[in-house]
Amino acid sequence: MRFRTRYERYIGDFVLHCHILDHEDQGMMQNVRIGITDGDGGIAIGHH
Repeated sequence: MRFRTRYERYIGDFVLHCHILDHEDQGMMQNVRIGITDGDGGIAIGHH
């Protein structure tokens, strides 16, 4: 699944998760990477 959102002041990685532990154990936890597009549909690696 792909979600598109806009972050104006953050580039980097974080964990998105539910605070109900049963839900986390059932997959409602994932790593998220915020990056700058490279113009070809990918993410350019950049500095903060």
